[in-house]
Formats: sequence, C-alpha cells, structure tokens
Amino acid sequence: MEQPLDIERMIFRKPLLVGLYLWVFFFFCVTSVLRSQTGPAGVGDVTNNKLWLKADGIGQADGTAVTSWSDASGNGFAFTQGTPAKQPTYKTGILNGQPVVRFDGGDALASTTITSAAGDHTVFGVAHSSTATYIFDNTDGARWLAAIHGNGAYWDGAWKGTAIGNGTTTELLTWVLDDAGSEVFKNGTSYTTGAWDATSKMGGTQVLGARQDQSTQMMTGDIAEWIVYEGALNTAQRTIIENYLAAKYGLTISNDKYGHQGTHAYEVAGIGYEDGTNFHTAAQSGGMLKISGASSLDVAGDYLLFGHDNGDASAWTATEDANGGTNSQRLAREWRFDENGTVGSVTAGFLTSSLPALPADYSQYVLWVDADGDFSAGATQYPLTQSGLYHQTTALSIPDGSFIAVGIIKPTITFTNTSSNGVESVTPVSIELSLNHALSTDVTVNYVINGSSTATGGGTDYTLAAGTATVTAGNTTTNISLVIDEDLIAEVAETVIIDINTPSAGLSLGDNTQYTYTIDDNDGSRDIDFTVASSSGSEATTPVTLTLQITNGVSSGTQTVDYTISGTATGGGTDYTLAAGTATIIAPATTTTIDIVVNDDALDELDETVIVSLTNASLGVNLGTNSVYTYTITDNDAEPSIAFTSSSSASGEGTINPGIELSLSAVSGRDVDVTYSVTGGNATGGGTDFTLASGTATITAGNLTTNIVPLIVDDGILELTETIEITISLPANGVTLGGTQVHTFSILDNDDLGFEGPGGVGKSTNNKLWLKADCI
Repeated sequence: MEQPLDIERMIFRKPLLVGLYLWVFFFFCVTSVLRSQTGPAGVGDVTNNKLWLKADGIGQADGTAVTSWSDASGNGFAFTQGTPAKQPTYKTGILNGQPVVRFDGGDALASTTITSAAGDHTVFGVAHSSTATYIFDNTDGARWLAAIHGNGAYWDGAWKGTAIGNGTTTELLTWVLDDAGSEVFKNGTSYTTGAWDATSKMGGTQVLGARQDQSTQMMTGDIAEWIVYEGALNTAQRTIIENYLAAKYGLTISNDKYGHQGTHAYEVAGIGYEDGTNFHTAAQSGGMLKISGASSLDVAGDYLLFGHDNGDASAWTATEDANGGTNSQRLAREWRFDENGTVGSVTAGFLTSSLPALPADYSQYVLWVDADGDFSAGATQYPLTQSGLYHQTTALSIPDGSFIAVGIIKPTITFTNTSSNGVESVTPVSIELSLNHALSTDVTVNYVINGSSTATGGGTDYTLAAGTATVTAGNTTTNISLVIDEDLIAEVAETVIIDINTPSAGLSLGDNTQYTYTIDDNDGSRDIDFTVASSSGSEATTPVTLTLQITNGVSSGTQTVDYTISGTATGGGTDYTLAAGTATIIAPATTTTIDIVVNDDALDELDETVIVSLTNASLGVNLGTNSVYTYTITDNDAEPSIAFTSSSSASGEGTINPGIELSLSAVSGRDVDVTYSVTGGNATGGGTDFTLASGTATITAGNLTTNIVPLIVDDGILELTETIEITISLPANGVTLGGTQVHTFSILDNDDLGFEGPGGVGKSTNNKLWLKADCI
C-alpha cells in the first residue's frame, strides 16, 4: 500500500497521534505521488509492488515450455523450473487475445529470492483451475495464500468462505489481507472476509501451480497475470487495478469503470476517489502517460481511467497529424479516457525518456486532445513544458470519451498571410507574424524591406525601417506596424514588400517568408467597385456574373483593377472555376463583368463561399465601397443514407479483425457519422466470445464505406455457431439511416473434434479404437 494511505488510516485509528502522523503523512504524500507510477494500472512502484508476473511479458513461441517467468515489478523475483517434466506451457491467444501459462496438473514454478516484510498484503490473480488445488503458496508456515477453488479461499492457515466451484472460466481474484480485517473478491465482488495474522510474510520458497513441495495438489489450469503488493491497497486502488485486468483480459467485473476496452484495452491506468482514506491521485500508463493533480477528485465514485490502442510508440510519424504533417509529427499510439463522476482538470505529462529521439530541428513537445480519435481534424493542441522527468501541461480538461496523443513541433515563424491591400488613408497597418507553437521563451526574427518594392519609404509613401520582431513567451503572434503616408497625388497602386530572416536559436523560418502590402490610391477622380457586395445561388446556377462599375466620376480611357480569389469553396473546377486576374473598363463604357463558373457536383456538402477582392486600380481610379464581393454557393444535393452493406455475414473464430461493412448510398463531401451498438445475439461479449464496445463509425469525405471491427476470441471450446447483432442509430453530419440498420454476424466455431472417425465423428485424438472386420 502507498505509504501516505497507511499513515492516514493510522491517523483515524489513533487520534492521539494526529499531530505526528499528519506531519509524516504530508512528507510522504508528496514523495509517494511523485514515485508511485510504475506499478500495474499506475498504482505503486518497486517499493510496494513486490511481484508482477505477466504472461505477455514472457514472449515465447506458442506451445513451448516455460523455464522462467520474469518479474515486471522491477524487483527481479523470477519464477523458474529446471525440471523439464514440471515445466508449464506457454499458450498464445487464449484470453482476449492474450497469452497464458498453462499448468497440466504436474507443473510448477518457484522462486527462492522473493522476500517481503511481515504485515498487510494485497494480491491479484487472473487464473482458473479445473481442480481443487493451490495456485500460489510458500514455505513460511503455510500462512500465506492459495487459490479460490472448490474448497473456498485459503489464507492465514485455513479455508474461508463457501465453495465456489472449479471449472474453465477465468476469474479475477483479489485478496486484501489487512490486520484490520481481510477480504477476498471475485471479479470485483466481495467473496468472503476473515482475519489475517499481520506477522505473516513472504519468505522461503514461493510456488506457482502447486503446494510448497511442488508435488501435491498441483494445478490444472491457466495463469495470465499474478500481482503481489506489500500493504493493503485501498478500495480506489483495488478498483483501478481490477479495471486494468478486466480490460486487458476481457473480463466482466462488478465495479467496471472503463468502457473503452474494445479499442483501447492496453495498459489501463487511472485515478479515483471513494472517501478520505480510499483514493489514488496519480497514475501512469505504459511507462509513458502520467495523469495527476485532479482539481475535483473529492466525491465518492470519481474516477478517471485511461488506456491506449497499442499503436506504435517507437517512432514519430506524420500520419493523422493534427497539423497535416507540416512541421509537426506524432506517435501513432492514442489513449482514450473514461470519466466517472467529476474529476475536473488534471496535469497530463509524458515521461520524456519513454519518447523516441527528436528529429533534427524539432524541439517542442505538444499534447493533442480530440473528440473522435481522428487527430487530423478538430484536435486541440496544448504545449508541454519540462517539469522534472516529464513534459507536461497543467489544468487540462479532458472531456469524457476523449482521445489523447503526443506530438512534436519544429518551431517555425512565418507571415500569417502573404499579402493584403488597403487605401492609403488606412494607417497604421498591422502585419502579423505567427509561430506554430507557443514557446516558453521569447524568440525573434529580423525583417527587411525588399528592393523590389515600388512604394517609397522614409515618409514619402510609408514609414518602416528594417528591424527585429519579437514573439514573447507563451504567445504565438506578433505584429510589424507599417505606417502609410496619405498624400494628395493621384498615382497607381504601390507595394511594400517585407522579408524575414535570421530567426533566433531553435527557431526556423516557415513557408511564408515574404509579405506584400499594396497601397491603393484614393486620389483619383472616379471609383471602381462591384454593383453589390454579395449574393448567393444554387450550385446548379452557372455562370454567376459579377458586375464592376465606374462611379463618382466620368469613365475615361482604359481603366483596370486586379482581383484575387479566396473563400471556403475549392477552385480549379472542384467547386468553381475562376482565377485571379485583371478587369478592364474602356471608356465610354462604365461597366464590365467577371464570371464564376460553378460546378454542379453530386456531393452533399455545406454551403461554400467564393470571395473576390479588388486591388491595384489604375491611375486616377480609386477602390469604391464594394471592393469585396462574396458569393455563396448553396448545396442542392440530398443527404446520402448509411446502412449495413448486407444484413448478415460470418467468419471463423480464428479470424483476425473481421470487418462488418457500412456503406453510403452516395459519396458525401463531408465526414459522416453513425452510432453502433450490440443489441442482441447469443454470443457473449466482454472478451468471452468477442469484444465490441458501442461506438461511432465514420465514413470520411469522398469515401463510400467503412468497417465495424469486433475482436473475436479464439477460445478452444467446442460450441455451436454464435451470433452478434449490431444496430446502427443516430446518424450525424449530413446523413440519414438507410434500409439495413441491423446486421447479424455469425461466429463459426473452429474447434471441431474431427470428422474422420466412425460416422464422421471424431478423429485419432479421441477415437482411440476402431476395429472393422471388413478391413481384415
């Protein structure tokens, strides 16, 4: 148990010592929170997590003998077996895709090095035994513990509780051995209680799979994981570890606090609160992501659990990067969060040493929070700063169900835009520079006036000398102030071109290193602008004609004005066709037109805009009031429908990641979503026959299909075909429900006993004798 919680329990039991214990509590509380991160589910560390045996940590080939089971706690208490006849077997893909160590009734593993002080202990086991036998025992007066099986639960030298039965069902067993009152739990539910002699301890030879002599009451069954703590863990800590084990092995428990085991079942960890003596405030998942410092972890039932999808954490990638892979990268691994109650904001940090080396010019770590797990769109970026061994952010709000990923940034500075324009009466003009990441220190970049500028500085047309721009710590933008001098001279538009160079150490130049500001004259004798400032129409309407006019003066000679194109619609023939250009009005004409050719596509999409902006009018012509025209293209395509491609499908239970296809009636121009859930069938979820949590399926823009992917368990049990019924509902983002809203997936058993025996029943493994006179 973590030291401060032991002390706090003592405070409540011995109030006369409150003063002393409070001092000790707060002293150890700080150090405990800092260190207690590396144990299972982020509970405890090497000092109190005395033993952690994980079958997935063995890493052998299927069917090979286990000679040594290493200890993941950091204490090095390996369990070994040198006698070949007593060596258990390593079996892969048995329990929710995880391996187990299989004992055949004659196997045992032992450790003579494991030691622990006398006192309270907590033990977790994921195991089953088909015989009434011991799972774990020692030579210290037989006072330690054994398995729950047909005789009950054993500890402190006696069987306790009622018979629970033997069988092939894997159970999550928890012993909390406390001198104040001990309790055994099965799958999170209390099984039995009793006394515990706190003088008992681990010592001598510890045995897995049999009694101390390794030759009697030997186990027939599997062990997937076995964990021993020194100290009686509190209720919140026990609940968190049980959720870690349940998610990993697909077990159903009564105190389930984590609902994302279908997709993010790896290395689940968490924080939680039950009362003033039962809480856990800091946890680390997978030796990487640490969560601590919750602002509202103070009401019974407050929990925040998180697990990852086992994505690659060994290298940086630009795939599904929140910045499109431009000067940033991320780890493919994603964590998902499940909040019970209200935990509030937290501190989230990544252990720096667990992350891959930084590529050249990359120096900043960031954290992304995303609502749907697609970090390429909609993710919120938070800077991480160094704090001891971690890069972290504080006061972070993580909405229930959100996803988190870690990324890196190559800090760059760039002009936010590449150009703009304005009449010479508008001054000063703020020209924005931006960083792609807020930094913890001030950074600078130099700027100079490019010799290709047509405007004259020094107060004639503008005032701006070469200088240095500074972005202060914690900010992402700064401005260069360009002062425009308004004269009374009719002249053509003039440009001020600004270049940036020589960024400060650790900072690179971005893509936009040059900015052009066009000074439009206001001293002409007439104006040019659009007849109206905006309009809209269906995408079936084409072409759209925009009219330019000469006003406030007499049309004279050849009058020109440039125009640029922007907006949310995509040009080049995708949504429309119109390139930047020059419009001309030749006197005595007073108008001319620009045509937007709109593409009537078949995609359902949001309304989009085409913005045409005037600049650089010819000599003697000013820009009028309507110098910017906004045309809105309204979509005319019906929303597509989404449905299962077929009403049923089937696959063998050995199939990896079978896809159940959803399809659209027509391609959409936006990402569309639909919710799915398991609504029936006779297969058992939660990792028994399959794992599939309710979720949201997304068909991305431009695509027609996506898949729902259940995890099918290859269980080795002879059984009939089983089914999963999946129903879709709640379509979103421009889609309706189609015809086939329910799909039945059949799991075909692959564990037949053979078909070569008499009558096509059995085979040589169970048809032991077959004498036929016609074969003599």
